[in-house]
Amino acid sequence: EGIGFLKENKRVYPCESLGSHVIGFVGTDNNGLVGLELYYDEVLKGEAGKLLAERDPQGRIIPGSFVEYSQPSDGKSIVLTIDREIQHKAEIELKKQVEKYQAKGGSVIVMSPKTGEILAMANCPTFDLNNFSNEKEEVFKNRAIVDVYELGSVMKSFIAAGALEKDICEPGTIYHLPETIKVADKVIKEAHPRLARDFTFTEIITESSNVGIVTIGQELGKDSIYKCLADFGFTEKTGIDFPGETIGYMPPPDEWSATTIGNIPFGQGISASTIQLLRAYAIIANGGFIVQPHFFRKSIDSQGKSVREYQFREGKRVISEKTAKEMCLILEQVVEAGTGNATKIEGYRVAGKTGTAQKPLPGCGYKSGKYISSFVGFAPAENPEIIALVVIDEPQGAYYGGVVAAPVFKNVVEFSLNHLKVSPSELERGGDEN
Repeated sequence: EGIGFLKENKRVYPCESLGSHVIGFVGTDNNGLVGLELYYDEVLKGEAGKLLAERDPQGRIIPGSFVEYSQPSDGKSIVLTIDREIQHKAEIELKKQVEKYQAKGGSVIVMSPKTGEILAMANCPTFDLNNFSNEKEEVFKNRAIVDVYELGSVMKSFIAAGALEKDICEPGTIYHLPETIKVADKVIKEAHPRLARDFTFTEIITESSNVGIVTIGQELGKDSIYKCLADFGFTEKTGIDFPGETIGYMPPPDEWSATTIGNIPFGQGISASTIQLLRAYAIIANGGFIVQPHFFRKSIDSQGKSVREYQFREGKRVISEKTAKEMCLILEQVVEAGTGNATKIEGYRVAGKTGTAQKPLPGCGYKSGKYISSFVGFAPAENPEIIALVVIDEPQGAYYGGVVAAPVFKNVVEFSLNHLKVSPSELERGGDEN
């Protein structure tokens, strides 16, 4: 006698750490603190009820004194674009590679290049949503959206697309490239020393030539480079439905030094988030249009009735369909005969680009032996249904994107294509090229 019970609600996450950086969590008062729990807090939590009445000196409600009463209303449920199976695969493959190379961490995003639906977004290290109070605050950060990094060689595709769009060159245009190239007082070298020789425009991308892309960048000019990268979305946020998105850094032409035109074409002096970079590559994959990355699919009321659904709107055209197709074929060659060879998937045509970026020091210069390895690509190359980006932060031992990040891409994308029942490429099934 004298002991009573009071029911309380508690948020429970049955999948524990799965998608933890995306979902986020609520506090003891059930208000969203991070992730989509915070972003969609007003939709999810509903409205509290209200009782206005007089109380006696002991705090008891006086009968017949009710002035106002309103029923509480349930919040709405949200259905996400995340595919649980693809999310699980991405987390497993990412963790395996981060541990193998003793890296600081990493991210994987899988998206539809046509609609912008995020099918998976994994970060490592991760945490258990039901026991987040035991973790350091740093681990809650969704690095795929809130962190930026210098892009390295994945930037070369956009300089190439800009040159094709302005008819400066064609895929077969031949360039005689010296061993190094000097821009102002800076000498730019290749990742691997070589003798002077001829490269086609396509080979400059497939073999990831620094000298070649700087040569093309000089032909393009700084104003055209800036406009091209702005059109690809590097001067703005993507607008993804997630709190804390960062914008990266892209210096305007009037702030460029004499050496900037030699740095930006191969991904130095510019930074972006993982989601910014993936959206930019989706433009090449989908035929030239910008898309809106998003997690929201629809909201449902307490009766199970759909209240609101995501309305897809085609974005502005960034490059012509012709340029997009030419770039897709070039990026296919990166996989078939270039630095992305480790991402071949049996039965499917795959297109993509490797990236290996040095980590900058505060102020100027770069950290010795500190790299970010990446691979971004899409499949089937002739009609992409999946686009994915893998980023590994400070791998030890090996650091090239084609070695460290590419295997994660291959395993995740191959699983996704099979899981979504995407038909194999026609040419791989013995179809007619015409």
